[in-house]
Amino acid sequence: MRNKAHGWAHVALGAVCAAIPIEAHAAALGTTEIATAFAVLGVVAAAAALWAAYSLRRRALAAEAEAARQRAAAEQARTAAAAESEKSARDHATSVERIEKLAAEAAALRRLLDMLPVPVWMRRDDLSFEYVNKAYLDAIEMDASAQPEDMPEIAAGAVASQGRALAEAAHADKSAHSERHHVVMGGSRRLVELSEMPLDGTSEIGGFALDHTEVEEIEGELSRHIAGHQEVLQNLGTAVAIYDADQSLQFYNNAYMRLWRLDEAWLS
Repeated sequence: MRNKAHGWAHVALGAVCAAIPIEAHAAALGTTEIATAFAVLGVVAAAAALWAAYSLRRRALAAEAEAARQRAAAEQARTAAAAESEKSARDHATSVERIEKLAAEAAALRRLLDMLPVPVWMRRDDLSFEYVNKAYLDAIEMDASAQPEDMPEIAAGAVASQGRALAEAAHADKSAHSERHHVVMGGSRRLVELSEMPLDGTSEIGGFALDHTEVEEIEGELSRHIAGHQEVLQNLGTAVAIYDADQSLQFYNNAYMRLWRLDEAWLS
């Protein structure tokens, strides 16, 4: 760079010297004036050299500044890309962790449902089965290798629409529906209360079947006992009448009617 500046100075000095013939001036000027003229020329040449050096240095500094700016921008871009990549990796790891947690919770819930002695199922929006628990499989006498959508309806022979009428009603009006029916479960005839209801926040339907067979058997046994006692009381020669807490007549036998000569239609 310094050599280039000196070159510009020599060019300027040469131009000045070519424009002013020294021999002509030497004849007209004395020694002092010649010395002064050369001194001026030297100052001009030095100034031209300094200006050329300054210009070159300024352009070099500008180029260096631009290069530094580009390097800084590239470094900033790399830093931002690295930060974004790290954030994406963290977000991905968090998402994977949440998915794994949800999967574990779903698996635990299904294990819990499989422990229930009550048939439980879930239906998709098209009312096909999405999930059935172990009790449901036992009721229809199928193993867990079958796909849920291939499972038969537990009340196909008792409920309309091949066992889906309750689910259709629950899906249509977004409310729970229940009915009692006799169905075959596990190879025996059972009285069950079938319930279908929409699951909040989804388009799915959940259902379960409560077995009331034992209650039905107890009620039947109790009815037979009551009928037997009534038959005994009816055949007694002693008048018998039973009143409730409101003094309403609940039972009377034939001897009671004969004793008071009352009409059976009036007593009823």
